[in-house]
Amino acid sequence: MFVYRYEDKNSTGPYRSKEPGNMYEYDKYIHEDDDHPTSYQDGLDISSNHICACSSLVKLKKWFFGYNQKLKNSIFSIYKYKIDKKHVSYGKSKNQVIFCKNKFINKIKVE
Repeated sequence: MFVYRYEDKNSTGPYRSKEPGNMYEYDKYIHEDDDHPTSYQDGLDISSNHICACSSLVKLKKWFFGYNQKLKNSIFSIYKYKIDKKHVSYGKSKNQVIFCKNKFINKIKVE
């Protein structure tokens, strides 16, 4: 299966990145609501071995609505990961997923 996420040059997502242009520079609380639950609020048991993504490119862009261009204009790109579905867990929202960061088959930059 495929999952999609924004990443910086260090493969870090926009919520964890320390690079300029991360989500906390825009509004660190904008994505802690019913439409953007934290992984914990979404029922996901995340550890340091996991990373978050979305189950489709459309869902990723919807998740970051209003921020997509800002992220792409800074240091983030969208990557598509190929991963065996047994290593993916879906959140209750069905938008957010987590997967074991050392279990993906490959990844490619899509935007």
